[in-house]
Amino acid sequence: MARILGAEEKHGIKVTEEIDGTLEINIELVLEYGVRIPTVVTNIQENVFHRLKLLTEANNVKVNVYVVGLQD
Repeated sequence: MARILGAEEKHGIKVTEEIDGTLEINIELVLEYGVRIPTVVTNIQENVFHRLKLLTEANNVKVNVYVVGLQD
């Protein structure tokens, strides 16, 4: 029941700014079974990277995407 209500879910997006000004974005995803995982992950990384560079004018941006599960 807790899983249905989301109490156990700890996945999502975490943003940290390091001392040198680097932005590190960690994204945890659950993807649909059958999608091309490398393609989806690459597209997300590129889109988030370019949007953050544009919006924040940060010199260093790291985008890490983790697939933590698959669903039907």
